[in-house]
Formats: sequence, C-alpha cells, structure tokens
Amino acid sequence: MQLGDYGLHFTSEWCSACKQMRPVIEELIKEGYFIRFIDYNRNADLVQQYKISNVPTLVIKTNEGKEVTRFIGVTSQDKIKKVLKNVKI
Repeated sequence: MQLGDYGLHFTSEWCSACKQMRPVIEELIKEGYFIRFIDYNRNADLVQQYKISNVPTLVIKTNEGKEVTRFIGVTSQDKIKKVLKNVKI
C-alpha cells in the first residue's frame, strides 16, 4: 500500500530518541507507508511551518495536507500504523 506524502518525521542526528525511532519509521516505509525524514537542523522553513519544538516528531496528514495528528517522542510502530491505516487516501 502506497500512501502519498502522509508522514513527516522531524529528526536530528544529535537526538538519541530520534535514533530509537529511525528503525520504526524505516520499517513503516518498507511496508509501503510514505514517510519523509526531515532534518530539524536543515529545514527551518518546515520546522516553522509545522511548529516543531521537539524531536522526534512525526506529523501525520491527509492527502489534502490537513494534519491528522502528531507523535512526539518515541512511539510504537503499532500506534503509528493504527493512525496511518485511517488516513484518507
């Protein structure tokens, strides 16, 4: 299943929680969910647009661009999948 640009995962190299989340997000990508890694330090425009103040933050949105929810910190793959499965394609 390929979901459009539904996940924006804000992360940073210096963040230990981000390093914990990387394999979780990579596995979701392998399963067909489209989640983009966004470097917090290199994408100030997106950080500001989505009002990101903590990393890791995963923003889930509809195909129209409306934010559905966000996960801040370490989050289980199952919890993320439950939301992704209900995102309007």
